[in-house]
Amino acid sequence: MKPSLKLLGLVLLSAGLVAAAQPAASSDLVQVVVTATAKKGAPPPIEQSTVVVFQEKLRRPVVDWVPLKGGPPMNLALMIDENVGSGFGIQLDNLASFIRALPPNVRVAVVYARNGNATVAQDFTSDHAAAAKALRLPLGSPGAIDSPYLALLNLLQRWPEGGDPGEVLLVSHGIDLFRGASSSAAGVNPDLRRAIETSLRRGIVVNTLYASGSGRVQRNRFLVSNGQGCLSRLAAETGGEAFFQGYDTPVSFKPFLERLRENLGQQYLLTFRAQPAKKAGYQRLRVDAEVAGVKLTAPARVYIPAQ
Repeated sequence: MKPSLKLLGLVLLSAGLVAAAQPAASSDLVQVVVTATAKKGAPPPIEQSTVVVFQEKLRRPVVDWVPLKGGPPMNLALMIDENVGSGFGIQLDNLASFIRALPPNVRVAVVYARNGNATVAQDFTSDHAAAAKALRLPLGSPGAIDSPYLALLNLLQRWPEGGDPGEVLLVSHGIDLFRGASSSAAGVNPDLRRAIETSLRRGIVVNTLYASGSGRVQRNRFLVSNGQGCLSRLAAETGGEAFFQGYDTPVSFKPFLERLRENLGQQYLLTFRAQPAKKAGYQRLRVDAEVAGVKLTAPARVYIPAQ
């Protein structure tokens, strides 16, 4: 049965739809998605024997290393902020082309963020042409709850069951005024923190693509800087990539979408044996490859269960 997201208004949790990452066979086994990139061109295939994992400062054994390209099913949600500016319309063709060119094993959903809620225009589907047709112009006006991170939380907490690798592309200005301008910076925004930790707990990588907002907020460089800082932190901590072109909507999304498509083809599902903690929580993670010129990008932290 295909996974499905059902519109639940502002309800964040639903007994049949909430799903954490697929539990491993042992409680000390942790899975994360890792992206390989090279300084020049595409990276070579990365062998498990070259992968090094550190939990905090402690090296941990690698149990499994599975390429995702052409492999297991993967869920990708394209989430568009309804409050992006009027210049967004010219990007729809690029987004549609990106969706249609996704690999067959990638199921895609099209979602719009407004009022702290994720409104599904197209449920996860392997029919990429149908998903591309679900794209539309954003409303271009702020809602009463203008927080892209609450909307992302709403989406993550309704993610389909099954434990398949998952990824989000959030297209947004990143500005969150729900709790006031003083809470809009990346280091103090509580809803951003909750979105990051929920992404980490569920094993979802979040990529972000900046598009300028509508109205007066776009003319406020302080808020724009805070918004971009939040988008950068969201991507960096979950193992994704943040895409920007100055303080304005990029002239074309095409080069960024091509980069993201390349990243999707260079990902691996890493399983490592964690050192259980005295108290469950998030610990720093570092993943390296003993291959010259290759960089592995993983979530900055990982949830570690208690002993």
